[in-house]
Amino acid sequence: MSGSVKSPQKRITSYQYYFKKVYEKRLRYWNKISFLLAIAASAILAFPYISIWWNIVYTITFRAPLIYLALYFVKLCRNFNSTVEYSSNKTLAQQIARSVFTRRYVTSLLFYLGSSYVIYALFMLQLPLRSQYSIVAKEFRKRPAINDEWVYFWFHAYFVALLYTVQHIVFQRNRLQFRYGINHIKPDSVLFSKLPALLGHASLFNTVSSISSPIIYWVIRSIIYKINWLFFAMLSLDSTIPRFHIGFWTLINISFIVNHVYDTYATIGCLDGKKPISNYSPDPISSILSCLRDVDAENQISRLTAFQELAYLATTNDPEGAKRRKAIYSAHSVAGFVWPAILDECALVIKETSSRVNYRSQSDMKALRGSQPPSKPEEPLNETKDSFLFGNSFNTSTADTTQPMVDASSSPLRRYEDVAPSSSSLYTRLQNNALGRHIINHLVIPTQKFLAAYLNPQTSKSRSKTVTDKLALIQQYYAKYRNELLESSIGVFFRITLKRDTESRVVNPVNYGNAVIALSGILIHAVEEDRNNTVTGAHISEVLNLLERPIRACANYTDMLPASVYLTKEQRENEQATKRHLVALLHDLTIQEFFQLCVKYNHKLNDLSLSSRAFKLAKWVIDASIAQQQKEKESSDLYY
Repeated sequence: MSGSVKSPQKRITSYQYYFKKVYEKRLRYWNKISFLLAIAASAILAFPYISIWWNIVYTITFRAPLIYLALYFVKLCRNFNSTVEYSSNKTLAQQIARSVFTRRYVTSLLFYLGSSYVIYALFMLQLPLRSQYSIVAKEFRKRPAINDEWVYFWFHAYFVALLYTVQHIVFQRNRLQFRYGINHIKPDSVLFSKLPALLGHASLFNTVSSISSPIIYWVIRSIIYKINWLFFAMLSLDSTIPRFHIGFWTLINISFIVNHVYDTYATIGCLDGKKPISNYSPDPISSILSCLRDVDAENQISRLTAFQELAYLATTNDPEGAKRRKAIYSAHSVAGFVWPAILDECALVIKETSSRVNYRSQSDMKALRGSQPPSKPEEPLNETKDSFLFGNSFNTSTADTTQPMVDASSSPLRRYEDVAPSSSSLYTRLQNNALGRHIINHLVIPTQKFLAAYLNPQTSKSRSKTVTDKLALIQQYYAKYRNELLESSIGVFFRITLKRDTESRVVNPVNYGNAVIALSGILIHAVEEDRNNTVTGAHISEVLNLLERPIRACANYTDMLPASVYLTKEQRENEQATKRHLVALLHDLTIQEFFQLCVKYNHKLNDLSLSSRAFKLAKWVIDASIAQQQKEKESSDLYY
C-alpha cells in the first residue's frame, strides 16, 4: 500500500536530552556577551596604534570576528573539561603530578594556545615587529640572523597560555561551583558581583607572567632555538643563537572574564524560567530517576541537576512543584513504585560519602589507636546467678543447678609444644629403634619447631633489642625531618591540609546535600500528601538509619582528625578553627534534616526498626526539641 501511515516517533524521555537543550540555550547568552567583549577588546587593542576610523573598519571586518573565535576556543575548552567534583588528590604535589600531561590538560592547553596565538597575532599586525623576524648583522653572513625579540614575542604568547592552563587545571578553575539547597540563581545578580575580583586576578596573572616570562625564556632559549631550527630554516634564517634582546608586552587576559560568564550561565540550576527542566518530558519523575542512575562522567552536570531538581520538588511550596511531588508517591515503573528506586539512588550517594569520610589509612589508624587511652582490663568472670543472663548450659554434677557450667571453649588454650605424646603413641614406638630416632631428630622435631613458631608467634624468637632500638630511632628521625619539611616553604607542596583532605573525601558535596534534602523533604510531606501509603514505616526506618551513618562519620572526623592532616599554627592553637570545614558543614546539614524527620514522626518512633545508634540519636533529638520548646515557653511567659 503506497499510502501507508508511518508509525509515530517514540517520545524522548531522557532527562539528559532536555538538560542539553536548556544548557545550550543558556550558553547562547555567553555567545552574545563574548561578541560584545570581542568588539571592546578589538577597539582597545588598536587604540594607541591606528586612528579611530581605521580602528572601526578593522574591527568590523576581521579583528572582532577573530577575537570572538579566540574566545570561542575558551568555550570549547570549558565544554570539554568542566566538572562538578573536587579533586581526590590530598596534596598540591599530587594534584600537579596527576593533572599535568593528562588528556584533559593537553586538550585544554591546545585550546588556550589557539586563543592566545590569535590574539597576539592580531596585536603583532599593528607593530613594526610583524616583519622584523630577522636583523641585519654587522658582519657578513650567508643568512640573516634571527631577531630574538620576535622569537620572544611568540614565546610569551605560548607561556601565557601554558601558565593559564596550569593554574586553570591545577587549582580547579574548571569546576562549576554549585551549592546544595540552591535550586536557581539569577545570572544578573552573579555576573557583575565578581567583576572587581576578576580584574584583580587578571592583573595579578599579567604581573606574574610578565615578570617570570623573561626569566624562563633566558633559561631555555637555547632549547627553543634547537627545537625550531626547521622553522628557521624555512624562513632562510641563521639558527645560531643571537644576542639576548627582548621587548616588553602585556595584554589583559580576558579568559578570566569569559570563563566567569561561562560559569554563571552553566550553574543557573534546575529551573528553566519558573518550571523544572523535567517538565519538558512526558514522564518527569521517570526521567529524573533515569538521570540519577547515570553515573557516566560525561553526564555529571546533568546528574547533579537531577539531584538538584529532586531536592527542589521535595521542598517547594509552589503549586506546580507540589503537584510533581505528589506524583512521586504514585508514579510507577516496570518494577513498581518509583519512590523506592529514588530512595536507593540517594542511599548510594549517602553511603559512599559516609564511607569516604570514615576512611582512615593504616598510619592514621595506628596513630589513632596510640592516641586513645588504654582500655580497661576485662573483669574476671563472676559466676553468680545475676551475671549469667543468657545461656542454658548448666553443671548437672553439682547439687546447685542454678550455676551455669563454664564451657570448655572458655578455658585457656594450651600451647602447641605443651602437648605431650601419650606413652602408647607412635612417637614412643619410634624412639625404641635407631631408624625411628633418626626420623624424629631430622624430621619430626624440625617440623614441630616450625609449626610451633608459625602457630604461636609469641614463642618464636623476637627481634633483638638492638634492631628494635634502631628502627625506633629511624622512625623518630623520619618524623622529625618530615615535620621540618612540612613547616618549611617547600612543604606547601606536600601538606595534607584540612581543606584538601575534606574535599578529597567528599568529592561531590552537592549531590550528597541534595540527596539528604530530597529524602527528608519527601518523607516530611508524605504525612499529608501520600494517599497511597507508598512511604511505609520500613522506608522511614531505612532513611533514619541511613542518615545516622554520615552524622556519626562526620562527627568522628571532626572530633578526631586524621593524624596525616597538617594543621596551621592558628588551627593548632584554636580548636574551633578545626571545626570549620566541608565535613562539618555536611554534618550540620544532615543533623538538621534528621531532626526535622524525628520531630515529624515522633508519634511513631517506637514502632520503627531503628538501629541502637539511630534510636539513641533520635531520642536525644526529641529531648533537645522538648527542652527548646520549654525554654521558649518560659521566655514567652516571662515576657507577658
